[in-house]
Amino acid sequence: MAREQNEVQGIIPVDKPKDWTSHDVIAKLRGAFRIKKIGHSGTLDPMATGLLAVLCGKSTKLSDPLMASQKTYEMTVRFGVTTNTQDITGEVVKESPLPEGFGKEMLLKVLPEFKGEIEQLPPMFSAIKVKGKKLYDIARKGQEVEREKRKVTIYDLELIDIKDNEAKLRCVCSKGTYVRTLAHDLGQKLGCGGTLTELRRTKGSFLTIEEAFSLDEILNWDLERLRAEAEKNLEKAMNLLAKAAKPVLLAFAALLIASCAPKAEEKVDVYVSIPPLLPFAQRLAGPDVRCESFMPSGANPHQYEPSPRKGAGFYDSKLFIMTGLPFEKELAKRAKCGKGPKLLDLAPEEADHDHEEEGHHHDPHIWLSPRLMKERVQDMAAALCELYPEKKEEIEKRSEEIKEELKAFDEELKETFKDGNKVFLVFHPAYSCFAEDYGLTEIAVEKEGSEPTPKSLGEAMEKAKSENIANLIVQPGMNERLAKNIADTAKLKIIKRDALSTNYYEELRALAKNIKGEE
Repeated sequence: MAREQNEVQGIIPVDKPKDWTSHDVIAKLRGAFRIKKIGHSGTLDPMATGLLAVLCGKSTKLSDPLMASQKTYEMTVRFGVTTNTQDITGEVVKESPLPEGFGKEMLLKVLPEFKGEIEQLPPMFSAIKVKGKKLYDIARKGQEVEREKRKVTIYDLELIDIKDNEAKLRCVCSKGTYVRTLAHDLGQKLGCGGTLTELRRTKGSFLTIEEAFSLDEILNWDLERLRAEAEKNLEKAMNLLAKAAKPVLLAFAALLIASCAPKAEEKVDVYVSIPPLLPFAQRLAGPDVRCESFMPSGANPHQYEPSPRKGAGFYDSKLFIMTGLPFEKELAKRAKCGKGPKLLDLAPEEADHDHEEEGHHHDPHIWLSPRLMKERVQDMAAALCELYPEKKEEIEKRSEEIKEELKAFDEELKETFKDGNKVFLVFHPAYSCFAEDYGLTEIAVEKEGSEPTPKSLGEAMEKAKSENIANLIVQPGMNERLAKNIADTAKLKIIKRDALSTNYYEELRALAKNIKGEE
């Protein structure tokens, strides 16, 4: 005769012990308390420890939105060692000497390259399926197959400590991120290999590791204590999310009275107008503050028009960081009338993205200058400190770290262009600030923000020919057909660069190589 199963509703934060699978934890709790329906909101590898949100009853329906939330980890990477699993549980396949000068400064220089949207190649030892077969089953046979790279987002990557050949890092990342692959890729970047030796999840969604219970502690509870803790965390989630007005997770409340709740968008606390500002704002504000770019990646800032849903979300936000783009004007006008968030305008007073005043063009693309961006980071930090005074010390600390990174990056670019003036050809005139900082000359196909006339196009091509320019730099959202016709006619190679990329350092390094004629 089957044992009676118990109904439990809510969330139990468990501090998963090492060498247990996530399924082991669920099976143990299901068996000990005879829970009718139980699951979790994100797998942890056996070697990992830390926060595992166990979902009971109708709360299991929130698995997908909870898994989609940002996660925070503390990770330890051992450099000079490469394993077949990309973590310490695997077989060592290579040992290499550390690069000359290995240490804190070297890591601080490399880490920014792994922030923002990056691509990861899933490890062979993973549960991803290729042609119906799990990769780890293939890997255990000593075989390897082609895998497609996946895009993930690293919101923050901070060095906590370094000792000998091991570094402890704090990583805030999106769903689908392989932290061991991040460790592996860091090692590859340094040329010595790297493998993950420790991993601990410290935050996921609204829960933190400080709120989690050890498995041993939970197993000493009776059923009523389990129910009380699960419901308490559910109530806490409802109260916090109601206060923050985040509709997507207010479904928690509905789950107690319905089997399914409609999905909605989370409330955004801080909007930046364009994608490249997002990593800076998110890093300054910290993972507790939801930041988002108002304009999506790939959009043309001259033609972008917000949807009604996006506009409604804007008025519920707390801060809007502007850069002088056309679509910001109406939003700013309403916000100034008390119908929206506080405004922070990063554009210099003379900046004019409409390019209306012929002969007096001021480039508003200030974010493409590390020197100017350093000043804007200070402005963003001040606005965030005013908004979140309890986080002032953290924000100011992050601000100083970012400004030091930008200062070092500025010096790196100066060294790159120390050999003298370089002339480069672009479709849209976005790089004037960048060019001014490093003694470069930008020739633009567009004139005053508009597509070229036959006369202005002829002048630009004549200048390009006289300078022996071989490349035409084109941004997403521009007139690709016209750019291709120009390139074909002038026998130029089209180089695609994105001035609105979230991969700030990587994008500008790539631009520098293109300008110097390197691939």
